[in-house]
Amino acid sequence: MESILIITNIVILYAALYSTVKNKKFYDISNIYFYSLSVFIVFPLFYINLLHKENNYYFIYSNWLDYTNLVCLVILLTSLISNILFDKINTPKVDWKISKNVMFTILAFLAISYASKFQLFISGSLIIEDKYAEVQNISSSVKYFSNFDIALFPIVAALFFDKKENNITIKAIFWVTLSIMIIYAVIQGRRFGIIYPLLITFIIHSIYNGIKTKKTILFISLSASVFFSMTAIRLSQAQAVVETGESISVMSAIKNIDDDILDNLTQSLISRIGNPYIMLNHVSYHKNELYREPFYNVATHAMTSVVPRIFYPEKKPISIGNEFGKEIGVISINNHITKINPGWPAEVSYSYGLIGVSLFFFFTIGMIKLAYQYFNVNNHIGIIVYASLFTFVFSGFQMEFAFAFNTLIKTIFVLFVICFIHKRES
Repeated sequence: MESILIITNIVILYAALYSTVKNKKFYDISNIYFYSLSVFIVFPLFYINLLHKENNYYFIYSNWLDYTNLVCLVILLTSLISNILFDKINTPKVDWKISKNVMFTILAFLAISYASKFQLFISGSLIIEDKYAEVQNISSSVKYFSNFDIALFPIVAALFFDKKENNITIKAIFWVTLSIMIIYAVIQGRRFGIIYPLLITFIIHSIYNGIKTKKTILFISLSASVFFSMTAIRLSQAQAVVETGESISVMSAIKNIDDDILDNLTQSLISRIGNPYIMLNHVSYHKNELYREPFYNVATHAMTSVVPRIFYPEKKPISIGNEFGKEIGVISINNHITKINPGWPAEVSYSYGLIGVSLFFFFTIGMIKLAYQYFNVNNHIGIIVYASLFTFVFSGFQMEFAFAFNTLIKTIFVLFVICFIHKRES
């Protein structure tokens, strides 16, 4: 009876939350957050509770499903209240464009980014499954700048789709950057790494030109194909690591895809998409039934993560994925390499409990909405900030909060400095 009551309330709150975003543009940050909740929390909640409590890829503590669902209910309620309240706040708009001269700065940073990628390649840490082998000779700055082309891409896309700014140089940089990002992600076997540049391209194109039905269908079809095919490749790569202890390339993984991998594809997809919900269930059991005290504070860890190590030499590593996995029993205590993505709900519930979950999501959503409202998304700077917020809200939701927050702050800071130097009047 209690389970039915909680799930019924979740349906009501989900419908109410939808009513607050349905009239907004599809790329509005409130909608993006709604999509995140739908994909990573609501869909897995119903699938696991009503269809499959567990499969070969995940385990659920059934006795703690009601508490897990209660935390989800609190998140939805907090999201609803935050949406309603912060929509009423009027903020000034930062409204300026970027000079074409920014492309010289972008080219310099792209060169650094590609040099960093090349260093990762020759170090042997390019293939994603190599995360199981420690690479000692790669500095944090190399890892950071290797992904800087991803951060710069929204600037290039904004200038590319702005017909008043477009020229042959911008066109060339856009297509080269887009191609390299996709090819690099394919080599790594990263699903979101392939989808992200396509998604940013689709959204910025829609902002400047409106939504086109054919292009929308094309984008959805491409994204679905990439997600399913790359999941099969990832399963093949993981199977090779288990069987041989060595990582294999994407081409080798494609050749090794068999009927067993295809049969397990759906289970793996549910495990991947539902990971934030599944991790929340594990936290609910380990913290409340085993009465374990948290080994870290998610907000404090996030704030200290943005302090440069030169000013804070004793700063701990940003990632807590390995230690967190051990804490909730999904990683062996002797495994010091493998990491998990706990997702925001699990981390916050682990650090603060039920009341902390409501406060955390209320203020986090509020700050995201205010940042979105402060910048005019129809101008260059607004698009750049929006792209960072989009990554933080959608991709970051399923990751470690400190890692997502650190990336957001550092990326926006660097991009803002670059754009401020090259700004011009609208």
